[in-house]
Amino acid sequence: VFAMFFLYSASAANLGIGWGLFNSKVTSYSEVESASYLIKNMTSQDEWVLANGMMEVGFYSERKTAELSHNYSKFLGQLRAYNATVFLTSHYEESQQLNEVAQAVQSGNGLPESTAYHLVMDSDKYQLVKVFERNVTGQDGKPATQPMVFVFKKIA
Repeated sequence: VFAMFFLYSASAANLGIGWGLFNSKVTSYSEVESASYLIKNMTSQDEWVLANGMMEVGFYSERKTAELSHNYSKFLGQLRAYNATVFLTSHYEESQQLNEVAQAVQSGNGLPESTAYHLVMDSDKYQLVKVFERNVTGQDGKPATQPMVFVFKKIA
């Protein structure tokens, strides 16, 4: 009886901790989910989407997805191979690349081999459709927004 009571109380405590962890992660990819629903509405069922986090985007958008290449030359090959016109880049998977792009834009330096850089800078080729942001607390302790997911469309 003592062993059963001990096992029950230990399990109940672990369930409470596990439930708390689950609840803290429920919205962790909400921006990807929202972006994927947008992609679903702007593409046909047979269209390919190139995306960072392709599995999540494919699941939520119900579209065929392939991984968005970091290398711009390879990305151009993907465009031809998949005939894709919609692209998603995510701060979740590409925070380092997106930070490099932001620094390059601010300093006026180019990143010729960066797909993310071309998606942002080549406005005659790619249109930024929507940025999905998350509310965060800034370093100064004040509320701020953090861009998390970017959806681009190839201009015909």
